[in-house]
Amino acid sequence: SHEGSTNAAHALMALIPETGEGVFIAGNAPGALLLNGVLWEAYLDRYHPAVPRSAVPDVDLSQYTGSYAQNRYSESTIGKVAMLLSYAPVAQGDGVLTMPPVLGPEPTELIPQGEDIFIDRATDTQVFFTRDADGNVDTLHLIPAMELNRIGFAQHPLLHLSLIGVSLLVTVVGLIVLLIRRPREGRREWGVIAAAAAGPVLFILALLFLGNPLEVGYGATPGLYAALTVGNLAALFALLGVIAVVQIWRNNQWRKGVRWVGTVAVIAAVVFAGALWLWNLFGYRLLRLQRRPAP
Repeated sequence: SHEGSTNAAHALMALIPETGEGVFIAGNAPGALLLNGVLWEAYLDRYHPAVPRSAVPDVDLSQYTGSYAQNRYSESTIGKVAMLLSYAPVAQGDGVLTMPPVLGPEPTELIPQGEDIFIDRATDTQVFFTRDADGNVDTLHLIPAMELNRIGFAQHPLLHLSLIGVSLLVTVVGLIVLLIRRPREGRREWGVIAAAAAGPVLFILALLFLGNPLEVGYGATPGLYAALTVGNLAALFALLGVIAVVQIWRNNQWRKGVRWVGTVAVIAAVVFAGALWLWNLFGYRLLRLQRRPAP
């Protein structure tokens, strides 16, 4: 079998040469990726039920556990942000490896068939691991078109989501304090720092209500352009906020507690801006679709 996918369309072609059978399934919606697998597994369950597999003993399953992420993603466009939601944890179960549903609608259980070779219990699909030059497990091969690389702590999406969430929370709290304890002096600096603190939450709201970067495969909408513009302004005010913070400390403006609140809020805004740059949400790094000329 072989799959082919873009953000906007998903297809699966499978052949069974021994019986002369073939199946082709295609869909043009995000849910088609899961639907294709469900239909193919239903076909196999109906006409070619799997034979129960037994585990090969004495395979050290602990060497395969960890988090894996797909190695097929965009490094240069906004599509990279999908990686924040696409990692797969591999855990050790009762003589098997367990994963979230990746080969079908049911949780994946990989039964060891030998060193680095496994069979998925539900779909009877053979999967295998490969190793790097030092002999360490580094890649999980689910199907020919889907490879997942092992990721470390610094690459883990949960770490980056945590940094984004914490920076967002800190800026919101800082903005509330700055609005309540508005100083009488340094009004210009206050405005810049408050704008820097407001930038992250305004960007998140703009993404939620104006444009979804995960649907960029269908073409960039005006709403997405507007949301990215808000993100660009948030990053700009984060940098201006650094200058404003230096000014209020140099001139000994505001009460010390409010100064610290503004400083921490700007630091969090800079961290958030760094996340925008890392995940290609800074600027307009969009996938440009080719349109056929009118006949």
